[in-house]
Amino acid sequence: RVRVVPTESISSKISRICDRHSVSTCSLDVKELLSHALEARMRNLLEKLVSVNHHRLELRKQDDQVVLVGNVRGAAEGTAADTTGGEQEEAREREGTDYEGG
Repeated sequence: RVRVVPTESISSKISRICDRHSVSTCSLDVKELLSHALEARMRNLLEKLVSVNHHRLELRKQDDQVVLVGNVRGAAEGTAADTTGGEQEEAREREGTDYEGG
């Protein structure tokens, strides 16, 4: 079985904690249990990270499914005309008369 964290690292950390709290011995079962718990926690975090990344990629794919329009200005003007009614035509007429009179 592949160890995520080397046993030596766990043993040294446990030894320091035991020394700090005046515990003379620590059984091998404690080291194995902590190693197993650490691996389970890391596996859980990795699965969550993969899930978040998967969702992020799905959102990016959805954003990439944008319909490309050849005439962007015309499409924008058409959309604006739909929403503003005759206001654009009135503005064009005013601009035309101002330009001709200027």
